[in-house]
Amino acid sequence: MTMNVSYSIFKAKNIRDIIETISIYNAFLDGNATLLGKPLNSIVNSNNAKRYDESSLKFWKKVLEIEKFLGVEFIPPQDSVDSETICIVEQLYQNLIKKNPIRSNQIVNSVNIELNEENLKQAQSDQIKSPLYFEFEIFSSIELFGIKTKLPSIIGIFNAIISDYDISGQKLILEDESQERTQYTTIMTFKNENDLHSFKTKDHNERISLFHDAKRPTDYL
Repeated sequence: MTMNVSYSIFKAKNIRDIIETISIYNAFLDGNATLLGKPLNSIVNSNNAKRYDESSLKFWKKVLEIEKFLGVEFIPPQDSVDSETICIVEQLYQNLIKKNPIRSNQIVNSVNIELNEENLKQAQSDQIKSPLYFEFEIFSSIELFGIKTKLPSIIGIFNAIISDYDISGQKLILEDESQERTQYTTIMTFKNENDLHSFKTKDHNERISLFHDAKRPTDYL
């Protein structure tokens, strides 16, 4: 019996469809396909047939895990996935599923703070160019496969010093510690605020160390 097998992930109705389609296609090429529970012992007659890339299959499995964790339903893309989306998925996968913070290239030029007489003196004393660790909480806006959401996050800033302060704007102005030690940030995103607060019960120094040693999304790919 001869069977023609082809696939298109752009016709998938959901993320699980993509994974199942790829898995079935690869199974045919590997000779491991089944029909009604029985092995087909398929033999590929085309020299042009290629297995779907395993790293791409792994990517879609990560997307499915994120989808299930957040309780959303992503819309399959109609075009190829770009590198920015791949990095967003990896960040969310590491943050939400693996509980690993992610290093970011984001630069923070200022930090809002209530500058009263007491902490203004502190800011002035910190102008001795001593590097400080800054940490604050935000809601990160995430847009991924047709879903828009805001997730509570912790941002950590390393290799930054206070270069000035803006009393009228109530903010500290930051700059790199030096040309050799430039500023970088680390982000940890959570499903909800309860998860964020639970994470903050960790030992403070342990948390700083975890953030300091965070990897970039591309380091996991």
